[in-house]
Amino acid sequence: MSIMKSKIVKKVSALAVTAAMTFGLMAPMAATNVNAADSLDSSSNIESKYASEGYTLKWNDEFSGSTLNTKDWNVEAHEPGWVNQELQRYVSESDMNDNIKLKDGVLTILPTAKKKDNASATVSEVLKSNTFDATNWTSGTNEGGEATFDYKDGKAVISIAKSGTVNYGVQLQQTNLTLVPNHKYQLKMKATASAARAVEISFLDPDNGYDWYGGAKKIITTDANGEISIDFTVPADKKESKTIALQINFGLITDDNKEFEAASGAAEVTLSAPSLVDLSANPAADVKTAYDYTSGRINTQNKHDFKYGRFEARAKVPSGNGYLPAFWLMATDETNYGQWPQCGEVDIMEVMGQDITKSYHTIHYGYDANTGHSQNQGTYVLSGDGSFKDEWHTFTLDWEPGKLTWYVDGKEVYTTNNWYTGKDKESQLTYPAPFDQEFYVILNLAVGGSWVGYPDQAVVDDMPNQSFDIDYVRVYQKDEAVYEAAEANCKAPESPKATFREADANGNYVLNADFSKDISASDASNNWTLHLESDAEGTAYKVENNAIKISPKAVGSQNHSVQLKQEKIPMYRGWEYELTFDAYADENRTIIADIEGPDHGWTRYMADTTFDLTTEKKTYTKTFTMEEATDANGSLEFNLGNQKSTAGVTISNVKLTHKSGTLIPEDNSKTIRADGNYVYNGTFDQGENRLGYWDIAGDKANVSVTNKNKVRMLKVEVKDAANPISISQSELPALAKGDYEVSFDSYFEGNADASGLSVKVANEEYIPELSSTSKKYSKKFKVDKSLERKDSNITLTFSKPGVYYLDNLMLSEASLLKNGSFVSGVSGFAPYIYTNDLASYVVDNINNDSAFVMTINNTGTEAWHVQLNQDNI
Repeated sequence: MSIMKSKIVKKVSALAVTAAMTFGLMAPMAATNVNAADSLDSSSNIESKYASEGYTLKWNDEFSGSTLNTKDWNVEAHEPGWVNQELQRYVSESDMNDNIKLKDGVLTILPTAKKKDNASATVSEVLKSNTFDATNWTSGTNEGGEATFDYKDGKAVISIAKSGTVNYGVQLQQTNLTLVPNHKYQLKMKATASAARAVEISFLDPDNGYDWYGGAKKIITTDANGEISIDFTVPADKKESKTIALQINFGLITDDNKEFEAASGAAEVTLSAPSLVDLSANPAADVKTAYDYTSGRINTQNKHDFKYGRFEARAKVPSGNGYLPAFWLMATDETNYGQWPQCGEVDIMEVMGQDITKSYHTIHYGYDANTGHSQNQGTYVLSGDGSFKDEWHTFTLDWEPGKLTWYVDGKEVYTTNNWYTGKDKESQLTYPAPFDQEFYVILNLAVGGSWVGYPDQAVVDDMPNQSFDIDYVRVYQKDEAVYEAAEANCKAPESPKATFREADANGNYVLNADFSKDISASDASNNWTLHLESDAEGTAYKVENNAIKISPKAVGSQNHSVQLKQEKIPMYRGWEYELTFDAYADENRTIIADIEGPDHGWTRYMADTTFDLTTEKKTYTKTFTMEEATDANGSLEFNLGNQKSTAGVTISNVKLTHKSGTLIPEDNSKTIRADGNYVYNGTFDQGENRLGYWDIAGDKANVSVTNKNKVRMLKVEVKDAANPISISQSELPALAKGDYEVSFDSYFEGNADASGLSVKVANEEYIPELSSTSKKYSKKFKVDKSLERKDSNITLTFSKPGVYYLDNLMLSEASLLKNGSFVSGVSGFAPYIYTNDLASYVVDNINNDSAFVMTINNTGTEAWHVQLNQDNI
C-alpha cells in the first residue's frame, strides 16, 4: 500500500520477480514450519507454536471482543485521494461503526458508497461558454506578434499582421477549466481564414509549471464552412486539475511539417461555436465521482512497534474491480531515514479484487518519491478453484536482518535481500537500512486507485456483500541478541557487473526486431514479452509474416495494462537515439511508446510518446537524447492500455539506433552535497561499518560507529599517545577562495583529554576544547587562494588516550547559500528557462575560479521566465 504519487505507482506489478535478487544470507526456513494456523488454536498453542524455532509470541489480537481495542490500534482517518488517487475516505474512531466491526472473533473492514445528492449521470461540456466573448476569453500578443481581436455575435475575429517569434505571439485563451486523468476529450470549433493559417491548440496548467495536458497543431483553411477538431487523452500520471488553460496560438508555429511554417503569414481568422466535450463522461466513469466512499484503516504505530520478527494474519478478501485489501508494515519513525520511500515499506499481502486468486508481496525503498522509487515483488497464484475470498488463508512474513521471506498457507512464495536507501546514490545508508528499524502493522481496505483501477456500477451495487475479514494478527520474535548478532554480520549482496548489449550489423539494439521468431512468455531480457495486468487478461497475440498483432481483451485501467516490452536495451548518457517502427491498427487508435529504467524507479529515458495509428501501415519515428546516467537495462515498451480502444495493433520492423552524440562518462568526483556539505558521510551512517568514504590511519580495530536506539556516532578509542588515530577524506570538492566553516558534535568519555582532537581542513587546524557532554563546535576560516581537489581535504586526529565521540561533521561555505562559488557546477541551484529559445547557461572556469554564466537571448514576458533558484535557505 505505497504512500506515493500516482505517477510512480503505475508500474508496481510490472516488475518481474526475477528482477529482484533473492539469494539469501541465512539458511531458508523449512516451509512446513509456517502453518496455516487455525483460529481455534488454544492460547497455549498460539504462544508456543513456533517455540522450536526460537520464537516467542510478542503481541497478538484475536479480535475476540465486540469492538476494536483502541489500546492496541489507532484508527487512521484520511480524506479521499490521500494516496494513489484512491476514492475512499478512511473513517475516524468517532465514525467507524459502519466500516470497522468485530463479530464472532473476526475483524471486518467494510467499504460503503453513498450516492451524492447532486450526482449527475453524465458530465460532458467543459468550456464555460460555447461562444466567444470578452467575459470568458482573454487575448493578447507577445514577442513581436501583431494582431487585433474582436468579439461579435459569439464569434472571435483575429486579424493577424505579424506572427511574432514564438508560438504564443498571437494568443486567445480560456482559463480555469477542469481536466481529468485518463479521460478523452474532443475540442471542436468552426474556423475559417482569409489565407491558410496554422494554429496550435494547447491545454496547460499555469498553476503547475505550465504542465502540458494535451493538444495539437492544425491548419485553418479558407473553407467558409471549415471546422477544426482535435481528440486527446489526458495521461494517467497527470493530476486532476481545475486550473487548466486552453490556449489557441496563432504565433510562429514550427514543426517538421513545413506546411505549418508556410501557413504562418498575415490572415484574418474567424472562430465560432467552440465545444470541449469529455468523451469519457459516462455512467461507468461517473461512478468515481457520483458516490462518497468510506472504508477503514487501522495501525499499531507507537502502540506496538517491531524490529524483526514473524508477522502473521489469517484473512479473507472482497471481490470486485477496484478493491485492494492489505496487511503491511511501515516505519514507525519516518524522520529516522527520511520520508517514503527512504523509510521503506513492507507489503505482507495485497490482493486485487478483480483477481482473488493472486496475492502480491512487496518491499518499497529508494531515494525519492518524486524521481521514482524501487521495489522487489513476488506473487503467488492459488491452484485449482481456490480463492482468497471464499476460504481463509494465512499470510506470513519472516523479517530477519538482511532477509525477508513471505509464506502463504505455510508455503514459501518469495524471498529477497537486495535493497538500499539514502538521499541519493552517493549517500546510501549502511545495509540493511531501511529494514533495520522499528515498523508498525497496518490493515486497510482501499477502494479504487491508480494501480488497482476503479469500481464500476455493478461493484458499487454489490458493495454491501463485500468485506475484508481478519481472523487474527500475531507477531513472534526471537531473542534480541540473535537479531543483533545477525545484523552485525549483514553484508549487502554484490551487484553483478553490468553487461551492455551490442548492436547488430545494422546498428540496431533491439533483438528479434523483425519478429522472425515468436516472443517469450516471460523473459524480456533477450526477446519481446507481452505483459498484461489482471484487468486485460485474455489479450491475445500472433506472430506471423515478420510482425506481431496484439488484440487487447479489454481497454485496461493503465497504459501498461497491455504492454509489449523488451529489456536490456543499453542506454548511454549523451547519445541521441532514433526509434523507428512500422505499425497499423484495425481501426484508428493510439499507442504509447517509451523507454524507461526499471532498475531506477522507472525513470523515463524516452518520454511517453503517443502515436496516432491508422488502418494504413506507416513508419513512425522518434528521436531523443539520453540525459540520465548510463544504464545497461533500458526497457523499450509499446503500451496499448487505457486508450479507449481494444482495436488490434500490428507492429513490425522495430529499430533503435545511435543517431549522434558521444558518451558522457560518469564522473565519480565528489561534489558538494545537496545540504552544502563538502564532506561525505559526515553523519557516519553510510558504507561498510558506517565508515564509508573515510580512510583510517592507526589502529582500525579501535574505530567504530555506535548503533544503539538509532544513535550513530563515530567512536574512537586511543590506547596511548604514541599511537594516535586519524580518519580523513581527500579530494573533496575543490575549495574555492572564500570563507568556510567546519562544525560537528563531539564529547569524550571517562578521563580523556579535552584537547585530544584536532581537525585540519586544507592548512587550517582547529583544536576544540571538548567536554564529557555532547556539544556543537564550529570554526570559521578563510581560503585565500582557490585550491585544487588534491589539496582539498579534511583530517580528524585523535592524539591523546581516551574514548571520543563525534557526529554531524559539516564543512560548508560560511554563508546561507550553498555552493555559492559554483565550484560544483549548479549543485544546490535550480536554473529555470521557460522556453529553450530564451536563454542558456554554463558554469565557466575563469582563472581557477568558477562562475555561473547565463546568456539571455530574450527576456520572455514575465520576470520568472529566466531564473536561478535555491531552496531551503
